[in-house]
Amino acid sequence: MQPKFEQRSQAYHFDCERCGAAWTTDYDIREASDPEGEEYELYLLGGMPVTPPRAGVPCAGCGHRVVGHHEHLEAHQTPTRPIRRPHRIAGAPLVVLGREPLPGGRERIRLNVGTTRLVLEHGPGKPPDQVVGHVHSPTAVHVAGTSGSYGAAHWTDGQARLVWERAGHWFELAGHTGHELLVETANDLMLDLRSLGIAVS
Repeated sequence: MQPKFEQRSQAYHFDCERCGAAWTTDYDIREASDPEGEEYELYLLGGMPVTPPRAGVPCAGCGHRVVGHHEHLEAHQTPTRPIRRPHRIAGAPLVVLGREPLPGGRERIRLNVGTTRLVLEHGPGKPPDQVVGHVHSPTAVHVAGTSGSYGAAHWTDGQARLVWERAGHWFELAGHTGHELLVETANDLMLDLRSLGIAVS
């Protein structure tokens, strides 16, 4: 029995969990069977055999080994976004872990700075009384040209908080960390809100 060969193209869409980069790669997949009738798939890029994408591919942006992918998507359905270098705060990468919409146009964004977990909440208008009340014994700080209030970690939850406003929008950044990291992270975020998908003039 002669081995048979069938070849098709398949687009795989990848998302990097570390830096948020996303891209699509077209693989040629050769379906074949050996003389004994055993079937197998061979993945090719530029005519050269490569490891199947489900085994993970390295991110060209940060080097993280990506294992998340979506199959059976046409390349034109998932436009490739440019791979950006991740933000770095105090030498550690800033990573968006997840987003959660909240009532009243608010949003909660979970962040990682190295091994430190932070939570950014934001919304239109003035900060709600509950948010302002989170900042105990406030200290005035400057965040990207605006003024804000910082509150050291409180005994009730152990989190430090930073609250500020900009162009009719309020922000609260909280985490089990100190003043310097919160302020540096807040400044970085305010200088590139577009990367978080937050539209503030």
